[in-house]
Amino acid sequence: MADISIRPIEPDELGIVTELQERRVRYARFIDKRVNYIVNSPRTQERIAKIVDERVKAEIDAIMERRMTQEMEAAAALRAREPKIETILMAVWEATGWSIQDLLGPRRSRPLSRARHIAFYLCKTLRSDLSLPAIGKALNKDHTSVLDALKKFPARREHEPLKGWMEHPAIKALLP
Repeated sequence: MADISIRPIEPDELGIVTELQERRVRYARFIDKRVNYIVNSPRTQERIAKIVDERVKAEIDAIMERRMTQEMEAAAALRAREPKIETILMAVWEATGWSIQDLLGPRRSRPLSRARHIAFYLCKTLRSDLSLPAIGKALNKDHTSVLDALKKFPARREHEPLKGWMEHPAIKALLP
């Protein structure tokens, strides 16, 4: 018998491995071209831009929501530290002796109006959330009365009876 040795055939000899590699390379090129075509098409670019815009808007809305919540919490904390108008009126009543009904009433005597001026001043300085019309409404007066009192208050503050009233412990307890 003749010695016939059978050696294993290399797969590349038949071209199988090379053909598979070439197919993979062609397929990869095809996919790359297809992806580039799809991504670079105007329709896809519009879709991508729309999605990005929606996500950016959503993120901006979320940021604005967080900021508004933080500002509202900060304002609520500030208002919690600010005295109520009733507290201010009680302090003015203790310091001046004028009743709350007098302070809210229509009388315009000079000592009573000076006591009201203290109430206006304290409301404006201690309550940052109140406008002049709101202060006037709370004390049954017009906002122009509040404005006039606030203009005149610094000059009158150093004279009696305002000076003594402003030194009263009830008023000093309210001031920072």
